[in-house]
Amino acid sequence: MADQNGSAAFSAIKDFAMATGSTTRTAASTCGHCGRRRDVACGEKGCEPEPGAFSVCTACGGINRYDDALSLVRVDTAEIEALPPAFRAQVLEMQALVRAIRTRSLPGKRTVQA
Repeated sequence: MADQNGSAAFSAIKDFAMATGSTTRTAASTCGHCGRRRDVACGEKGCEPEPGAFSVCTACGGINRYDDALSLVRVDTAEIEALPPAFRAQVLEMQALVRAIRTRSLPGKRTVQA
């Protein structure tokens, strides 16, 4: 079932975050990739967004980070490549998960080619 954002995929991500982590309201900001309005951050329990923290947009899978005013700023490929390898892998894994949920191509699911 879709939520107020109109997406069943967004609902699935939100439900997962609510069950396993924390959800924090933030000042309205827009994704640096797709321009969609974002006003909620989901993460591990006890974690709240802070300047410099990374965020993956649930609408497009774009990687952003929070600036000093907790507004989203687009992260480009060079910035991602400059991250420590373990952290970069974690961010890219989250991006892949968001994109898989958005396209319904989670591992283990069969897709039918037309």
